[in-house]
Amino acid sequence: MRLGSFSALAYGWIMFGAFHSTAQVHPDSPYTYFLIGDLHRNHLGNYRSLGGTAIASQDPISINPENPASYTSITRPFNQAFSFDITPSFGSFTDGSTTTPSLDIAFDNLNFWFRMGNKSAFNVGLAPYSRVSYHIADIDLATRSIGSGEPRLKGKGGLNKLFFGWSLDPIKRLSIGVNLAYYFGAIEVEQRGGNIGSGISGQVLQTDNLHLQSAGIDYGLQYAIPLGKKKLTLGGTFSPRLAFNGRLSTTVVSNGELLSDNEESEDDYFLPANYGFGLAFGKDLDWSLLVDYRYEAWAAQETNLDEDLQSVSSLSFGFRKFPIKTDGNILERTTYSAGFYTNNGYFEYDNQTLRQVGFTVGANFPISRSAMLSLTLDNSSRSPDQSEGITERYTKITIGLNVFDFWRPSKVF
Repeated sequence: MRLGSFSALAYGWIMFGAFHSTAQVHPDSPYTYFLIGDLHRNHLGNYRSLGGTAIASQDPISINPENPASYTSITRPFNQAFSFDITPSFGSFTDGSTTTPSLDIAFDNLNFWFRMGNKSAFNVGLAPYSRVSYHIADIDLATRSIGSGEPRLKGKGGLNKLFFGWSLDPIKRLSIGVNLAYYFGAIEVEQRGGNIGSGISGQVLQTDNLHLQSAGIDYGLQYAIPLGKKKLTLGGTFSPRLAFNGRLSTTVVSNGELLSDNEESEDDYFLPANYGFGLAFGKDLDWSLLVDYRYEAWAAQETNLDEDLQSVSSLSFGFRKFPIKTDGNILERTTYSAGFYTNNGYFEYDNQTLRQVGFTVGANFPISRSAMLSLTLDNSSRSPDQSEGITERYTKITIGLNVFDFWRPSKVF
């Protein structure tokens, strides 16, 4: 192990994290106005191509932060692994009469994985957890409907998740694991208009800066059942409820004059208990079918926030075909994936449920003796279930890099 290589990698990870937490760029979406915005999973590109199915996956060449029990599934001779994703997004949203396009790019999911002996492994990662990005005219606080016209509300920011994971194989075929996580980030909202609040008139700009942080833990387990030449894997995850420590600062400026500048604590923001269950069935290094179900208990929480919260149910399916050969041409050494997913939003929009449906395809192929490149296409749409409101459509391309044994390279395929 060369100290210089380790220092360079560590420095790159820190700098990437600093950039990631302060310079994220995402597609505009008026639905990110609510609470802490859109929520992300820990999916690397390899698992996005499977519709997000990851809870029971024991991929021998992919880091899987979604279930920390999977860290020991990466096979020898690998002892270290590094991965990150870049995701360009092409999108549009329409209210039935006007369509607005968007084109953005995000840097996602940085992970360092290390093996510790025969039955234990660690992972350190940084990933986006939520994002806020909107430019809209107004929000009707009674019906939660989004207005049209000249933008008066602008929001940006989001939360990030820094985590340290560990997994162990205590007995044959059973794996357990935990992710210790630190959530942090800021959300900025600007409200501009001719009248904001009682007794204030003229050209008024109110800026709210919300800073949130908290610590949490994710639990995971996997159990493999041999069925002849095939294998059935059961997976489960659980994350308990956590509350954020928050600080809200508000400034009001009218006609260039500072009218007020206040700061107060904010303790209404939280993440609910989260449950996940997954099945994976297939033949090692040949093919696999995967199914995941997740439940987030948002409706079980009582808050002083304006949002009408509802619990989230997510269902996803995936199929993966591993390479035909390990020494053939690049097509024969490529892993192919496809998936489908559906879920509902965690808030009610104009007394309606926001529903999302999407499908994915992907390929994972070697680019050197110790590196893999993954490409994923994710096409999705979301809209209120009564089709009264804004419909969003997105196409996202995730480009991922996985490097194994970067100090002492081992051959992947």
